[in-house]
Amino acid sequence: LHRVDRRQRQMCIRDRYYALAQQLQPLKLTYNPGPINLQVRKTVYPIPVVTGPIEISIEVINHGDTAASQLTLRDSLEDQDFTASGESFTRFVSSDGVTELVWEAKIESLAPGESQRLKYTVNAKSDVGNKQLPATTVIMEDELTGLSNKVWLPKWH
Repeated sequence: LHRVDRRQRQMCIRDRYYALAQQLQPLKLTYNPGPINLQVRKTVYPIPVVTGPIEISIEVINHGDTAASQLTLRDSLEDQDFTASGESFTRFVSSDGVTELVWEAKIESLAPGESQRLKYTVNAKSDVGNKQLPATTVIMEDELTGLSNKVWLPKWH
């Protein structure tokens, strides 16, 4: 009985160590719906976001073994923070009354191993910080096919 208790205690200590090690590992999610495997990366420049023009860059890479076609990229920003004009931008009012500035673009085709970077510019109405910009979505044939990272905008003093 003494040996069993000691072994369980050793396993408990070991498991706690492995659990802690797992918590410290960076989390990387890949959305893979099948033969089309898209990686989507969103960046914002400059950081910190201050009043004036802001460039948002979205890179899409096809890691799959099949070409992706007729992709629709959508990105949304809070209308209270950003403004933009042009054919690529629309405004959307949600059921709870929040207005979003929505950017949309198309990629006709993306071959296996190919990447494409799209950029757009918005204007920050004031300094924007201490908030997160939502992920960019990629839609193909009315299905979510890719999802970017969210971008945290730190608050700078």
